[in-house]
Amino acid sequence: MKTLYERLKPNIKDGLVSNEKRFKLTVSNIYKTLKETYRYGELTIDTIQSIYVFSNTSSYDIDSFDWKWGDNLFYDAK
Repeated sequence: MKTLYERLKPNIKDGLVSNEKRFKLTVSNIYKTLKETYRYGELTIDTIQSIYVFSNTSSYDIDSFDWKWGDNLFYDAK
């Protein structure tokens, strides 16, 4: 099974990369968490919010399904 880091969508990863220099510790912590996690449901609300903020994803673009299942952040686990 792939980790959430391996399933991260390119636009989200690009956003995190763009913030790596400025917010090194926070982005590093996000990467660490995603590399250790296999299911979206294991993430804390704080981590999910940090992914959105530091990937430059507008909260206006997030609907309830994205928030609940993370489909806009990650590819399917197949």
